[in-house]
Amino acid sequence: MQFQRRKSKRKSVRKNKERPVGEPVTKSTGRDAVSIGWNCDSAVTGVSTGLRSRRCDGYKTCPFDLIISNYDGVVQCFEDDFKYFCDPDYLQLVQMPSTLKHFCTDGVGDMIIYNARYKFFFNHESPNDEYFVNERWEKGMGHFVMNNYEEFIKRFSRRIENMRELLSSGKHITFILTRPETGLEDIPELVEIIKTKYRSLEFDFKFMDFDKQYYHDFLLLMKFDREDREVTRLGI
Repeated sequence: MQFQRRKSKRKSVRKNKERPVGEPVTKSTGRDAVSIGWNCDSAVTGVSTGLRSRRCDGYKTCPFDLIISNYDGVVQCFEDDFKYFCDPDYLQLVQMPSTLKHFCTDGVGDMIIYNARYKFFFNHESPNDEYFVNERWEKGMGHFVMNNYEEFIKRFSRRIENMRELLSSGKHITFILTRPETGLEDIPELVEIIKTKYRSLEFDFKFMDFDKQYYHDFLLLMKFDREDREVTRLGI
């Protein structure tokens, strides 16, 4: 498959409304944090506020740090123990609508890697100019798509292992979740599955609010039905 370079005009998709304040993380605190979506805001804000450790402190990138996910998919990932996260049977390239402000280069919708089981987008690995140029992908623009997603599988297998290592490190973990109008009472399924899968883990959550309309529109892009609970809960 050949991919043609186009001049990128992509803008940031970060629109969170809240900036939590956390105590700076050091190696001696016995605490750390990790993003569980829905976009890179959770990871970025975790670092900028000191809630999450940095790579220079030994942090290793985890699966939800740099993707576009959703609450239901995250819960299912934990239930599946990430079994289908890198499964090529569920990976496909989908084209974004040309009407989008984001993922639309020169008026043409970008091709984005999509996991059909979890309804996730992987824009940082997709065959588009922005990351191909900046990260100097060895195999060209199709680096993560070629050979049945070979390099994609390698990258995210490492990131899944990084998360398992973090959650078994003995540290108290704060899960950072960006999702509109969400509190602890709104995520009982996630709390229960984490307790079940990681029985000895001490954890809590940091919630970050987000623009409801924007999140709603992305849920539809991720192929949620308008009747799905994650959509209807927004009241739009």
